[in-house]
Amino acid sequence: MDNRFPWDSHSDQPYILKREDKKALRKGHKLAFIKLLMTNLIFFPYLFLKFLLKSKKTKNDESHYNYNQRAKDSIGLCVNLDKGEAQYELINELNVKSLQIRVFLNDMDNIDDYLNFAKGFGEDKELLITIIQDREHIENHELLKE
Repeated sequence: MDNRFPWDSHSDQPYILKREDKKALRKGHKLAFIKLLMTNLIFFPYLFLKFLLKSKKTKNDESHYNYNQRAKDSIGLCVNLDKGEAQYELINELNVKSLQIRVFLNDMDNIDDYLNFAKGFGEDKELLITIIQDREHIENHELLKE
């Protein structure tokens, strides 16, 4: 593996890139930067005006109840398999509809436990499954494919 980006074993992430490396990486993406700049120059004014007009129109129409309902629907929690089944009661008590479950790649032997854990919350929940990589899976792509 290319060791241009050394890994910090204490924080389990790469070291900060050197200025020379950043410049070299940017040089290969000049076309992407131009595309980004052109897209922003075209769409930003349009979207900004649309935002201003929409906020004026809906400011008077929106009731306090609708605002609170939207805020309530946007709240979610992260739940973990290792915290046990006490989370089921807590989630129902809080009436949370959006859940995030973190699945660790080095714990794929317990994938059935994760599946049963997710099903235990019921069918009315929105689930976001986040796959967490560890250092071995990042370095060894064959291990990641397994």
